[in-house]
Amino acid sequence: MTTTSGTATFTATGVVMDYGATRALAGVDLRLERGQVHGLLGANGAGKSTLIKIVAGLTTPTGGRIELDGEPYAPRSPRDAMRAGIRVAHQELAVVPALSVRQNLALGERFRPGASEKAYRELFDEWEIDVPLSAEMRSLAPALQTAVSLARSLAGDARLVLLDEPTASLGPHEVAGLFRIVRRRAAEGAAVVFVSHRLGEVSELCTDATVLRNGVVVSSGPTEGLDEHQLAQLIAPSVPNDAKPADDAARPPAGTGGPVAGGRTAARLEVRGLRLQTAVAGVELRIAPGEVVGLAGLVGAGRTEVVEALMGLRRIVGGTVTLDGAPYRPRNAADAVRRGVALVPEERAAHALFPARDIVFNASSSRFRRLGRGPGGWLSAPRAYERVAAEVTGDLKLKAASLKDPITSLSGGNQQKVVLARVLTDGLRLLLLDEPTRGVDVGARRDFQALVRRVADRGVGVLYISSELAELAFCDRIQVIVEGRTTVSAPVGPDFDEDELTRLCFLRHVPGDRS
Repeated sequence: MTTTSGTATFTATGVVMDYGATRALAGVDLRLERGQVHGLLGANGAGKSTLIKIVAGLTTPTGGRIELDGEPYAPRSPRDAMRAGIRVAHQELAVVPALSVRQNLALGERFRPGASEKAYRELFDEWEIDVPLSAEMRSLAPALQTAVSLARSLAGDARLVLLDEPTASLGPHEVAGLFRIVRRRAAEGAAVVFVSHRLGEVSELCTDATVLRNGVVVSSGPTEGLDEHQLAQLIAPSVPNDAKPADDAARPPAGTGGPVAGGRTAARLEVRGLRLQTAVAGVELRIAPGEVVGLAGLVGAGRTEVVEALMGLRRIVGGTVTLDGAPYRPRNAADAVRRGVALVPEERAAHALFPARDIVFNASSSRFRRLGRGPGGWLSAPRAYERVAAEVTGDLKLKAASLKDPITSLSGGNQQKVVLARVLTDGLRLLLLDEPTRGVDVGARRDFQALVRRVADRGVGVLYISSELAELAFCDRIQVIVEGRTTVSAPVGPDFDEDELTRLCFLRHVPGDRS
């Protein structure tokens, strides 16, 4: 990759960022052109989010020079960045759940009730999504909440737009609409930075890309002619070009951990005719011990609602659910945990982290009852918690200077590793994973899936949700859900076809299917 030339909107020269003894950026050079969609790539902890925070005015670099349209640029706050024509959509959802969509949009700069609402309605129409401005934010599906959060960065006439993992919670339809808007904004003269671990999207959307590794630029230039495997090589040279999410040859037979009844492996989880108070009105699922089952569907199809019901977070109003043959209808999350069920939720920041505590606390909090001694609990056995935290994060190759660092010091992908480590407790029978590799780089994703396979080897049943359908290729089976009803099982292994799976996610009735 060679550096492109042209009229620069933004240039960074020798940017350094030190956090105490840790150097997050070690002399970064970056050049962004008008009309360019520029991918910013790298493994977790490579420095992508740090660079974005500097441009957004959230932190000040310890060295180097930044210019915007040839003039020195040194924002002291996010407001300074906005005044300079820079818009940023951070990886974590930036909405207020208790406010309406209209009120959330009004949190942006220079909101004018008439003109601004018109601009947002036009944006959502172009996106081909239905976002009622009067609706309470918390009532919307996660993908629509993400769209509202992104809209504040995409509307208007920004000179530079930075999108950090914008597609992580979006389905294929929402991603296609977002790409249309991004291309339009670039054609209108904006420079767009696109951060994503979905390398196929980078190949499709970005004209150029810069790869960071350990705070240093290792490659920068046009993406023309580069596919996702070649991009993966630049990010993580140890990942082979023909790498797959999991080694099919080494995959154990599904369900080998469970008893057999009548020649068929007994179900760890069996769901028949599941109905919720939402649009979910006909879900059939069966997961054997030791089996990883993928649940594929478009945003709003009911995937998240299903796992929330299995975790006791939504009331089941109809159908039957059994866990190891016994009736299962959890009253709340604590009830589900007692039965050996655990969930890694989609929104880790809002629902899975203790942001004010350190990594040890976040990794070991599920062991309080077992490790605590008396009313002191956590305080009574600090070394035991530290030992457990070290054990459960070790397999995940957590990138942290110290387990006593704040959980917020970790990159998004490393935070997700801690969440996953916490739920892997003794007695686990059913593991529910809702977008478990959201914001996780290609190497860490393989580590996740290898760990999931090892967990399944112990006889745990796994339900795996991902909006990146190619990620489901490593599952033993894939069940499709459309508009609240399960429809058909999709092929896995050598017959896996992402395009066909995408097509099935749009079909409420599959001709000829008798499953």
